[in-house]
Amino acid sequence: MAKRTDPGPGLFDVPAELYRFLLVISPSKDLSALVSRLKTALAEQIGSFSGRHSIPHITLFYADLPLECERDICEGVANGVIRHKAFTMRYEGIGHFEDKKTIYVDPVDKELIAPVRSSIVRHVRSFPRMKGIKPTDRPHLTIAAGLKPKVEPRSCRRQHMSTSSPAAVKRGSNPPTASRALLRNAMLQPGMCSASRSERRT
Repeated sequence: MAKRTDPGPGLFDVPAELYRFLLVISPSKDLSALVSRLKTALAEQIGSFSGRHSIPHITLFYADLPLECERDICEGVANGVIRHKAFTMRYEGIGHFEDKKTIYVDPVDKELIAPVRSSIVRHVRSFPRMKGIKPTDRPHLTIAAGLKPKVEPRSCRRQHMSTSSPAAVKRGSNPPTASRALLRNAMLQPGMCSASRSERRT
C-alpha cells in the first residue's frame, strides 16, 4: 500500500512527490475483526488515538519513495519470497512497548517472519534508489499507538489475555479483554505487496 507523504528533494531542485510504501502481513478475518473490536472498546474508554481507524496489519518494512519506484518494490518482493514456504502465525496475548505508548497483539513465532523479511528487503534494496527501505525489527499487530501514559497499567498478563490501557483514561471503565481462544485460533498468512495512489495531499 502507498500513500502520499511530504515532497522530498528532486533533480534540478524540483521537489519529488513521495509516497509512503508499506509491506504488511494481513491478518485473518477473525483476527482483524477482533482487533477492530478492541480498537472500538479502547476508544470508548480513552477517546481517539493513532491508528484508531487503520486496517489491522503487521508491517514488514516502509519507505518514502517516488511512485515510479512501485514496480521495483513489487519485483523485489516477488523475488524475495521465492523458496520461502507459507506459514501460520500464533498469538499469545496483548502487550505494550516499554514506553507504554503502543499496545498490540503479540505474535509468538516471530522467528518465522525474520528470514522472509530479510530476503525481501535484500532483494528490494538491490534496485537503485531503494536505500531508504526501513524494515521493522519487532513484528506486532497494533491495537493503539501514540498513547500518553500517566499511570502504570494494572495488568498486562498474557496468560489471562487482558490488559489495562497505558493511556490516561478519560472515562472510568474496565479495560478491553480479548478472547484467549479466538486469539489462539486466529491465523496470519503471508501477505502480498500492493500499492495504491492516494489523492489526499499533505
